[in-house]
Amino acid sequence: PEWAIIVLGVLASMTEGFVWPVFSVILSRIVNVIVNTAASDEIRNYAVAFIAIGVAMIFVLAAKFWCLGLAGERLTFRLRSQVFRKLLSKPVAWFDQAGHGKAFLGSRLSNDAADVRGLVSRRLGLLVQLLATAVGGIAVAMYFCWEIALAVLGTTAFVAIGGALQPKVMTALSQTK
Repeated sequence: PEWAIIVLGVLASMTEGFVWPVFSVILSRIVNVIVNTAASDEIRNYAVAFIAIGVAMIFVLAAKFWCLGLAGERLTFRLRSQVFRKLLSKPVAWFDQAGHGKAFLGSRLSNDAADVRGLVSRRLGLLVQLLATAVGGIAVAMYFCWEIALAVLGTTAFVAIGGALQPKVMTALSQTK
């Protein structure tokens, strides 16, 4: 039932992600114009492009947060309703068993549904945005200088491994003191 709203939210997240590579291209062109020619007409055109991107992003972000937030709320409501209906259908003796107390079940019902809402409303949008930014950035890099882009992509694995090892090394060093 929430798929249409989620798709709209994901499309808005993708748009938000693709804006940053576009932003970097426009900014580099502005710097190039300023350094090489200082043509005020071109700079004005790029400034208008920045303003247009900013205004468009207001609507894109509003659509993203509204769509994903609404989908998360609807999904949470449906999940809570279905779980509560299942709990009400249990025999009374089931609630006397260990781990089936009313406080535990109420807490579980609240926390698990909130986790689902957070997954849909926050994490999904952020994940899609970051992936779109990465794909857009790689596409821009490949378009402008594919040789350097490939060299940087080749070193990305080493940076990722170093980033993954750093917390482990820091934890090990802090425990030895």
